[in-house]
Amino acid sequence: MKDNKDKGEWSEIWFTCPELTYYDLTVEEKDLNSIEKISDAISNVVSGGESDSTAHLVLGKLGHYKQEHSSLDYLEMDSSDVDISDFTTENKGRLIENPKKGEVVFVYFYYYDHAYNVLTKNENFKNISFEFKSFKDEAVLTGRDYSGFDLTLNDASGGGEHRLEIIYSNGQTFRGTPEDEDELIEEFHDYLTGTEEREAQEGDIAKKENGVLVSVQMPFQSELEDWVDEVNDTSFEDGSYTQEAKDWAIARIESFVDDFKEKAEAFFGEKILIGERIILNIEGKEDLHELDEKANTIEVELGDYDETRIYILLINEISADDLNGVFLSMDDYGFYATFPSNGELIEQGYDEGEYDTGYFNMDDNEGYICGHVKEDGGYKSTARYEEYNPFGARTIKTYNKVVKILK
Repeated sequence: MKDNKDKGEWSEIWFTCPELTYYDLTVEEKDLNSIEKISDAISNVVSGGESDSTAHLVLGKLGHYKQEHSSLDYLEMDSSDVDISDFTTENKGRLIENPKKGEVVFVYFYYYDHAYNVLTKNENFKNISFEFKSFKDEAVLTGRDYSGFDLTLNDASGGGEHRLEIIYSNGQTFRGTPEDEDELIEEFHDYLTGTEEREAQEGDIAKKENGVLVSVQMPFQSELEDWVDEVNDTSFEDGSYTQEAKDWAIARIESFVDDFKEKAEAFFGEKILIGERIILNIEGKEDLHELDEKANTIEVELGDYDETRIYILLINEISADDLNGVFLSMDDYGFYATFPSNGELIEQGYDEGEYDTGYFNMDDNEGYICGHVKEDGGYKSTARYEEYNPFGARTIKTYNKVVKILK
């Protein structure tokens, strides 16, 4: 990239892109126990948005909020003497974090279609580097204090409609506009009322069962293959896992368990009790194993780790909605979780802090009900679950077996 020595010849880059204006407000759930109080929160976030909102350039599409770099495909840049293709970007995480247990986030935002900007190099200029955060799977510029260049907004135009969003602690989202806020308020109020009833029912079930058993399947075969390539491990050449590969796989599972406990305690703001024994099972097989110092000696075939389930007993009474919120906060993993919800055993897929397929995010959630509770407290697998899962009946049988072992 050219570097103009003369201060009077510093280069300018003209560019346009969309611009996001937003304001967010966090409210305690206990303070939203009526239509009137939810309406007040909406009024507060709108008035805050009109007076205290911040504007951010929208650089491009991310596809996933954890993607490290953005292609800046929304930017249209023009310069006579600067190589504008030479830039770097750095992802700083989410613009708005998911709320913790007991919190609700209200968001008021709108976009301008075109924001006209000038980037001017100064004496410290080395290259163009943008710091951004993710909002709606888009890269939103957040860093404005750059030592190498000055960024000036000249004009913004072409604004769209103003929008409202309510984010509940379990990841459930409600969307609307100031014009239809009455419908949004009623929808959210009905959900809160239903949540209280569901948690009361699930609380009774949790007390009767003395805890909640969670089953997790982590398909990390591709990660293991990357590790094998990186360290030149011979697992796939020899047709079986080396001891080093087994060590890596068990460490990955242990990391998940540790992070689950940490995220759960952060979500609830209190210590979460997890049973000392974690059970491993390769789906379709009867053998059960402990996650302990001998776990890396288990005989496994290539691909088995993708079919491995771990069973974690939660001593605390935790509702399915809350578990869903905890799993959404575990943004370093892709996995499937199976756990009880109001007399049914359900399955939900998570992809690094986002939904994959599953009970909580599909219109047809019947397909993700794995089993119905029986009189003895165990579960009977559903016909649909057995239909799409070749190990469906055995999976539920194993779940019931682990319940008896751990409880």
